[in-house]
Amino acid sequence: MDNITADALAKVGAQHFAMFDETPSAITDLLAGDLTFMSAGFLSIGQHKIALIKAILNCRVDLIVSDIDTVWLENPLPYFAEYPDADVLASTDSVAPTCDDNGLENPSTIGRYDLNVGLMLLRHRKNVTHLVEEWQHLLLQPGMPLWDQAEFNRLIKVGMFENDISWWDHTDRWERQYRLLLPALSSSRLVRGFNDSVSVGVLPLSLFPSGHVYFTQKLHEKTQTRPCIVHATYAEGMLKRHRLREAQLWLSDAADYYTPAGLLVLDLGQLEAPADWERLPSKDRVQFHMKNMAMQLTQFWYAAGVAVALSRVLILPLFICYCDELWHQSLEVSPHWLCRYPGAERQILPFQCSADEVLNYPKLDDLPSQHGAAVHYRESTLMKSPKLPEIFKADIIRVHVLPEGFQIEEQQEHLADKPDQAEHVPAEQQIVEPVLPWKVSEDDLCSRLADYGSRHVLYLTGTGRIAMNDDRQWERRMSHATRDRWQYTLF
Repeated sequence: MDNITADALAKVGAQHFAMFDETPSAITDLLAGDLTFMSAGFLSIGQHKIALIKAILNCRVDLIVSDIDTVWLENPLPYFAEYPDADVLASTDSVAPTCDDNGLENPSTIGRYDLNVGLMLLRHRKNVTHLVEEWQHLLLQPGMPLWDQAEFNRLIKVGMFENDISWWDHTDRWERQYRLLLPALSSSRLVRGFNDSVSVGVLPLSLFPSGHVYFTQKLHEKTQTRPCIVHATYAEGMLKRHRLREAQLWLSDAADYYTPAGLLVLDLGQLEAPADWERLPSKDRVQFHMKNMAMQLTQFWYAAGVAVALSRVLILPLFICYCDELWHQSLEVSPHWLCRYPGAERQILPFQCSADEVLNYPKLDDLPSQHGAAVHYRESTLMKSPKLPEIFKADIIRVHVLPEGFQIEEQQEHLADKPDQAEHVPAEQQIVEPVLPWKVSEDDLCSRLADYGSRHVLYLTGTGRIAMNDDRQWERRMSHATRDRWQYTLF
């Protein structure tokens, strides 16, 4: 680890050790700063990780490699003990389970998806040590920078398949049938790799899910299975933390994170799906998805403006996605994936999608001097968090926004027909009070809701239009937070 991380761990009394070696022949110190994918710092971590793996295996102990973006929910050791013949048990970046019995995945999965070196068991055996030595040797070669995971998979696949991927093979990797050179070992689904010298097993997605399987598809909810270890893949940087927060797997926030001055919740409306949705081709599905997303983002802009005007913290809504965030890849690969991520056979559409699939949400509150008023926010599941003080769940005021063309005097008739969609709020705790016209200025909004400034939660049950005092600056902020997500040409 770098010096900054080591110092932080030392201050809180966490067990750790620094990975430094001042001898001239040693791998250079871990690079601090930029750790984005394939950056110098990122690649440096891979080199250090392999050096550490080699050192521990030389101590004649088995090793579990676990990246920092994993969350352990159960002890995996009993599961690992079920496969004593396995030299390597590794998680997978796959997005579709091949088995439903919590046993190892079908080994053909290794052909289509990488084994993920951020979560794996390595047993202290001579053949495994030889594999690690070859792995380290590759990464230390001068020339092109190499990614540790890609090189591990290249080594492990040597001699594994009859039809391994080659640069001249342009067939769809999701369509290709991978044929093992050697049969799987007994019924355990272990397979021989690294020139028939290492037995390898792919950990099941049901118990060791990838980020797409756990956070996007939520297959554990559909199968009622509690995973052992969740790996926050298919997300980068702060997006990992956001997804862990939404899943209530992040426990590191200070107490003041759960006690903002006031919260604003949005009741997000949706378009009704076409009657022939199940028969629509991918292109038409994407077009409807984009139309529905535009409607949701319009509502979000309104709620964000209200939150800024009232100096409240906005709870990010759970958007409804009719297509996976990576729908464009399904069109590039094959239209038959119907705007799912390629290979995600069990992904159900539509689905509740995280804000990071719709927004560049970290840009909601960065650099106010450049991008305008900051929108302070919390994850969509905050109201369900056991850490949130009960007063926030009890002190909720519903704010109705009348549809366009309605007058305030028509409010009673409108509210009588408005269903209560605040399912997580007990009816006896909801107090119907203020009503807002469809179009309102920032100053008028603040005046109308001045009497509710001390209430902990305002719940918007509709959306309209808000004229911010500095509309141009506000448009800069919203454009900044949505750029590179929905401002691209479709076809």
